[in-house]
Amino acid sequence: MSLKSSENIRENTFHLKRIFNTLKEYRPVFKMGSSSSRFPVKYQK
Repeated sequence: MSLKSSENIRENTFHLKRIFNTLKEYRPVFKMGSSSSRFPVKYQK
């Protein structure tokens, strides 16, 4: 059972990385709004 949950965590991490990569591509859009200030500094590259 713990193996399955760790696999889910890995899948969720993979999806989160894809979402953040997409956010980086749309960074100019976020700069126009205030939402970019809510992200951790390491995602504002």
